[in-house]
Amino acid sequence: MDFSISVRPGAFEIIKNMSKLFDVIIFTASHSKYANPIIDFLDPHKKYISHRLFREHCYETDNGVIYL
Repeated sequence: MDFSISVRPGAFEIIKNMSKLFDVIIFTASHSKYANPIIDFLDPHKKYISHRLFREHCYETDNGVIYL
């Protein structure tokens, strides 16, 4: 899959430093097929991002509220 992204300056360092203090969890409204390559780019060795949550992890209730 070919794609192009722009990464904010300091993003890699923030993810690395935050992972020393917290579990870093990525939640996106995108589907995993689209988002996983981007997250893999941000953390190619899977050392810093501990969990990934995508659109398919949500469900809609009868009253329209979406829960994770």
